Amino acid sequence: MHPQNVSTLVAFALALSLSGCDGGRPPAPPPPTFDSGPAAGDGGVDGATDDDGGGGALAPGPRIRCISPEPGAMVTAAPGDTLVTHALVSDMASLVSVTANGAAVTPDDLGLLRIESTARFGINHVEIVAENTLGAISSEVCSVLASPSFRDETETLGAATTMALSPTAIDDGDATDGLDSINDIFVTALAGGLLQEQLDTRFSDPMVDIKTRGCDFSSGGTCLIETEVDYVDNRVIGPFTSTLTPIAEGLRFRGRGDGVELDVLLTGEERTTGPPRPLNSTGTISVAFVELEIDIRIFTNTAGELEAEVISVNDVLTGAVTADFPMVAEDPLPTGRTLREEVERGVSSHIDGPSGDDIRSGISNFLAGGISNLLDRLLSTISVRSLPDAFDSPGLDGSTIALSFSSRYDEVRPSTDGLTFVLGTGYAAGVLGSPPATLGVAIPDAPSGTTALTSDVGNLVSTNVVNLLLHQQWRAGGFQGIVAP
Repeated sequence: MHPQNVSTLVAFALALSLSGCDGGRPPAPPPPTFDSGPAAGDGGVDGATDDDGGGGALAPGPRIRCISPEPGAMVTAAPGDTLVTHALVSDMASLVSVTANGAAVTPDDLGLLRIESTARFGINHVEIVAENTLGAISSEVCSVLASPSFRDETETLGAATTMALSPTAIDDGDATDGLDSINDIFVTALAGGLLQEQLDTRFSDPMVDIKTRGCDFSSGGTCLIETEVDYVDNRVIGPFTSTLTPIAEGLRFRGRGDGVELDVLLTGEERTTGPPRPLNSTGTISVAFVELEIDIRIFTNTAGELEAEVISVNDVLTGAVTADFPMVAEDPLPTGRTLREEVERGVSSHIDGPSGDDIRSGISNFLAGGISNLLDRLLSTISVRSLPDAFDSPGLDGSTIALSFSSRYDEVRPSTDGLTFVLGTGYAAGVLGSPPATLGVAIPDAPSGTTALTSDVGNLVSTNVVNLLLHQQWRAGGFQGIVAP
């Protein structure tokens, strides 16, 4: 994930377009030019005239040929390694001097040259210049693409792009200024029915009761009022608040919804004034608020998808509980309260008191799972792609190359400084005819970088992505053609 120098990118792209990097001969060069006179042969650039100094044909310079590696070849070499280039110079009898990259070199008796140079990532070249006794000069450039490794172009390029979110991008502390942080989306989801949905799912389960049948009021050891409460529906009036804080494992969520109301059905019987009488009433149980704090781990699965799971429920708070059952008779009782008041008091005490711990913790734990699922869905919608699944790229000859783009999450790196998403990237091109042979995409040995945040969201794209894209375009013939002046 280490960006290379821009000039390296330009040189790499240019070299790809000119040499093909396939281990074979590059496209034929244009005819060489001279100080004066017509074009010469394959020997390169000649600068001498004929013996009598007239304006006749120029004498050719020594012939130079790159032998090994073949021009445009791909070679495996790390920066700093020694590259050995072998070349052949003809016309030994009339040879005066030979230089390689400006340094004098001496061919053997057969005209063979052995030239050592220090490898760097990308295109490496050796320029050989030879002069004969007539003063004719010729030159040849032997070039190769050197890389410490080559990657199969059909594979996804790992750790190709990162996107980092600062704490402010996760929660800007203002839910009224638009959806410009993850927490803004959370607040919107809470207000849009998340709590209602989770509560409804929880209490619609036939194995879960608001209140099982039990005694609400007794006197002298005799139960006089016993009821059970079943769930019907719910509402969360709001307002809704939440905060998201980055932690080492992922995110800490603290959320609150005010005015939680459960529509319920009460059944039972009472014996306060004589024989047992049935109790039946619709009603409402109101909880002043529900608040919880949970820690959530953020990670990627083997399919390259983001996931979130609850690590711990740190805090659970519920506000005061009240009950309202308007269909219960308001007969006065010796306690000084009415039958309805005793029923409502008993149900509220059950939920608000120690016997209601299971209900309250059940609500909070279930909501924690719902929050985790919501975060799961929200993170999966974060767009880190800048390209569509398929797009066209023009070639040098005016043709169009169809390219496809894919990406996946390789890793997510949570910390107290925010979240960093690491992505893999893939490109594929429709190759026409017989594509050139290749070792793969040149990949430098460079450590993964860290996105430098200059704003709340920072992106870092590896030059490996550029190498992969250029490689696919070259394989598809996108660099074949003539660029007009």
